[in-house]
Amino acid sequence: MSQLHGFWLAFYNIAIYACVLGSLSFVVLYGLFVRWWQTEEGRHLFSYSLAVADAFMLLGLRPIFGDFSWRPVLVLFCLTSLVAVIWWRLSLLIRRQWRNRPSQRGPERGPGEEKILG
Repeated sequence: MSQLHGFWLAFYNIAIYACVLGSLSFVVLYGLFVRWWQTEEGRHLFSYSLAVADAFMLLGLRPIFGDFSWRPVLVLFCLTSLVAVIWWRLSLLIRRQWRNRPSQRGPERGPGEEKILG
């Protein structure tokens, strides 16, 4: 049983560090090579990706440092960031769908545009 537990713990750690590496790589590359600040969607994608990277980094710090004294502050920061960008994403969706409703655009939709709300 101990070997099985060790396997899952190793798998968990590898998966967390793979997520940390991937999410941080995206934030760095997107931040350096894309003009993300020019559109609201770009700013949102950068913020959302940063919040996800923060959450994975927090998970990745625990096996290294354990439950350090200021970890609850980081957990609160990460959760607050995730809540903010999730609700921002929802507001973007609703506003874009409201702006693209048939009464303003006409009955035809462009390629790849699905009607999600209203």
